[in-house]
Amino acid sequence: MWILGYASLIWNPEFEYEDKCVGYVKGFARRFNVISYKLRGVPEKTGRCAGLIEEPEATCWCVAYRVKDEDFRRIVQKLAPREEMTDMTTMKFYPRDQTRDPFDVKAYWVIKRTPEFLNDENLIFDEDPAITAERIATCVGTIGPNIEYFQKLSEFLRNIDVEDPYVSELERLIKPHLDNK
Repeated sequence: MWILGYASLIWNPEFEYEDKCVGYVKGFARRFNVISYKLRGVPEKTGRCAGLIEEPEATCWCVAYRVKDEDFRRIVQKLAPREEMTDMTTMKFYPRDQTRDPFDVKAYWVIKRTPEFLNDENLIFDEDPAITAERIATCVGTIGPNIEYFQKLSEFLRNIDVEDPYVSELERLIKPHLDNK
């Protein structure tokens, strides 16, 4: 069984795995649309964490972790509080190493098209990127600054030599906030 990491699971999976594979999923995009009231922000100044949304033409680079079938349920239960604003689905994962065939992964994602998620105060859609960038640059929660989360994701993308236009745009918008500190 494989579990997809597209944000903090990339650098902090917090579970044992048998194999790790860099690759991508098609038809999904990473967006900073999950509001963080605690881990990367506070109720008075909420942070932004990444969610995976359906976007037909998109490609999202990420990491897949193979776990033992007998450990899967325990791992998902452990991840549940961390992934509370998302739902789990199965996606096709395309390894960067083209000698490996595509395979199914279990992934947490934001179900944009359901009314309960569209009206959920913990999720945002179509936020002005300048606002998202300001929140990422300035918010701090119980496990640290929101910018740290963002920078670790950006570092992963640079290390695998992939440009995500959305993340690049946020980096450009975040920079002035960091220069003023």
